[in-house]
Amino acid sequence: MKILFITHGDTHYKNVNAMSGIADELEILGFEKYKEEIVKSINNPPKDNIKISYEKSLIRFILKPRKIKADLVIAHCPISGLSAVLSKKPFVFLMCQDFYEYYELFPRPFLEKKIKLFLIDFMTKLACKKAKKVICLSTYIEKKAKEYGAKKTHIIPLFGVDMALVSPKNNNPNLKKELGIKNQKVLVTNARLSPEKGLQYLIRAVKILEKENIILLIIGRSWEDEEKRLKDLVKRLGLENKIKFLGTFPFKEIPHFYNISDVCLLVSLKEGLGFTAAEPLACLKPIIGSNTGGIPDIVIHNKTGLLVEPGNSQQIADAIILLLKDKKLRDKLVKQGYNHIKEKFEEKKVVDAFREAILK
Repeated sequence: MKILFITHGDTHYKNVNAMSGIADELEILGFEKYKEEIVKSINNPPKDNIKISYEKSLIRFILKPRKIKADLVIAHCPISGLSAVLSKKPFVFLMCQDFYEYYELFPRPFLEKKIKLFLIDFMTKLACKKAKKVICLSTYIEKKAKEYGAKKTHIIPLFGVDMALVSPKNNNPNLKKELGIKNQKVLVTNARLSPEKGLQYLIRAVKILEKENIILLIIGRSWEDEEKRLKDLVKRLGLENKIKFLGTFPFKEIPHFYNISDVCLLVSLKEGLGFTAAEPLACLKPIIGSNTGGIPDIVIHNKTGLLVEPGNSQQIADAIILLLKDKKLRDKLVKQGYNHIKEKFEEKKVVDAFREAILK
């Protein structure tokens, strides 16, 4: 079987492994401007049956699948979905978020935003209606996919937790010293610096807790000008000694930061799943998440973590204090959270479910 995987930007190498494992030939098609991201994100899959190709323009990208012989097309994002529809081949649509809600949060000129939202809505609905099946990241995304017209859906997280790597054992004993942290309580968030991640509200929560002996570590790459906006906010609030922007790290080093944390947070305004909420739990660390999108699939309130309303800095601050002060609650949440991740989000189970869904 020949599979064509169309992706707008980066992908995930474990899913590439899953696809390459059932394909005689796997071709990955993406935009040329994402070449570096795609190569990096694939990491180390078997390459003997994988071909990667790129297109420079949107029109060429959309029309390319008509020229490629494939038994099955797998599309990731609305533009890829339109491309799959035009290929007139059987295709699976990977829906990792409600793309309309996601783009709606980005600051754009009024007319540009309206046109792009219209196109995103059109392409997503078309892809959902025409796909032989839609693989949805969470129960929330499955609900949205059905609203868009999907007839057959599967809920698969797509990204699983490698619990050998994301583990309490994977730590750097010198990390606190390297970061200049002494006796502060450590808050950690691992999220792309973009508007939908709600980091401005987390920063304001730190302002509410300014008198507490805490420090917030923000891990993640910047999206457009969001890092500058967030750093300007930190400066205006006088929190330069309370908040550190650390940038990005190789994935194998991310657990080091979870493992020095006292509380981890994912306080997005919109989220398809919010997979980075699962990783702290695999490290036996408590998590606070926003009650939005697919995050409640991972953070079950008062069972595997605490949920707060999106954009509510006071609730975020209150939840932080509660977890810092209540050891009994922390212990309960991390124990139940770890078991939940092992049962529902362990990497091998997710990859096997993904492969099986493609073959059905």
